[in-house]
Amino acid sequence: MSRNYLRPVYAFRHLLWPIALIYGAVLSVRNLLFDIGLLRSRKFDVPVIAVGNLEMGGTGKSPLVLHICGHLLRKGLRVAMLSRGHGRSTRGFLLVDENGTATVVGDEPMQAKLRFPDLTVAVCESRVDGIGKLLSFKNAPQVIVLDDAFQHRWVRPGLTILVTPADRPFWQNHLFPVGTLREWASGADRADALVLTGKEAAANNMAFDGRTFRLRASCTEPIAMFGTSLQLNGGDRVLLLSGIARPERFRHTAQQSFKVLAHHTHSDHHVFTEKDLLGLRDAFHSFDPSPKAILITEKDAARLHNGPFTSLIKDLPVLILPIHLEWNGDDEQHFNQLIAQHAESNKRDR
Repeated sequence: MSRNYLRPVYAFRHLLWPIALIYGAVLSVRNLLFDIGLLRSRKFDVPVIAVGNLEMGGTGKSPLVLHICGHLLRKGLRVAMLSRGHGRSTRGFLLVDENGTATVVGDEPMQAKLRFPDLTVAVCESRVDGIGKLLSFKNAPQVIVLDDAFQHRWVRPGLTILVTPADRPFWQNHLFPVGTLREWASGADRADALVLTGKEAAANNMAFDGRTFRLRASCTEPIAMFGTSLQLNGGDRVLLLSGIARPERFRHTAQQSFKVLAHHTHSDHHVFTEKDLLGLRDAFHSFDPSPKAILITEKDAARLHNGPFTSLIKDLPVLILPIHLEWNGDDEQHFNQLIAQHAESNKRDR
């Protein structure tokens, strides 16, 4: 959920505390039932890494999940990423195929598969069922990464990583609907490591009982989506198209290298319609001279991949602006060591 969507709520947020307290009480009872064992978490005999957040979207979790999967693949491990597949039109367990669509499996699983073709990517509402299915395969994964699973307590991961934005971390936030927290901030006690994201992360001195890491996202060289050999130079005029939780971050990143003429924004996980893409075409041709390119995020590219109306913009210079993680000091080395040590602690040779 985008924070832009919640801004009207903030003006009257203190009037919503009664609702927040009822919501929080229900969450507290649920967590207590898990803590005392009346609701049981399932532990598997394969390393499971869970990545999640306390906030409702926009924390920088997805790039971190991709970083973890990529690092483990480079270590030579058989890795599977399991997601709920937010916004998909299907139900049940599905493997993600490069020739599939985000409508069927969700945009973030599709993005992961397009980034790492050798990564096993699956979606399932029940993470317990999903892990069981993955482990039944002949070449079962040696490590499973759960995306957006901090509140999914039916699985007991071996390593839990909590992600929070440094510009408004969970300890400065409030429970929904007063703020954007999915549960009380005390839920952070379940995490083994905390990752602060954003340009403010380096200056944040938050003390966490586990391990704390800091990073910010930057862009790398744009990649042509439709096979064009177009090269962009600093200062080139561009349009932006995005359907993500924090569009201002994408715009700020693009503005560091290019002149942004306009930014077509949509809600997170937005399914691009014929009207959206025709409007983008019209906007592109409305400037004189025309922008040199249209820049989109990798997540938006996953939604456009094999989409029903993507052909409407195939003759336009559409480029993907990939995200690169810049870590504070030697945090990347220590984080990668933490991930690898857990992944290889119970390595399965099947």
